[in-house]
Amino acid sequence: MSHHKPNSIRYLKAQELYNKSWEKLLNKRKDYYNKIASYIVKNSSFIAVQNENIISWKNNKHLSHAIQLNAPRQLLDKIEQKCQQENVEFVKVSKFFPSTQICHKCQKRNETIKGLKNLEIRDWDCPICHTHHDRDRNATINILNKGLEIVGTTVQ
Repeated sequence: MSHHKPNSIRYLKAQELYNKSWEKLLNKRKDYYNKIASYIVKNSSFIAVQNENIISWKNNKHLSHAIQLNAPRQLLDKIEQKCQQENVEFVKVSKFFPSTQICHKCQKRNETIKGLKNLEIRDWDCPICHTHHDRDRNATINILNKGLEIVGTTVQ
């Protein structure tokens, strides 16, 4: 469109073509999110997620483009909606819960991986029980345990 004169016939055709391709992409994303949300909800009896402020992540110059392309808030909203339809327990854990910093074995908090500067730390060892943790897997276990704690049950 940048090579055409604004409001010319070729410009309008190019704009129409661009809008169609963008709409097609959005429809594919919506369909994919529906399928993923349905699969997740049908195969679980309990879902716990950390209630992150995803909109504020768009201000981060390193994350903003990827977040706008993936639209994680839409997926979470779709999962929550499907949980309500299927009567599946859906729990949101506070965004201030330090899920990546707590050792899921001994429940002690590791202050050395705190803050945005240390997002590149993907693996760490607990200084108390010396357990090796993958940051994302550890956060997943901690969010699940916190969600079960909120509901009032424990891990079997």
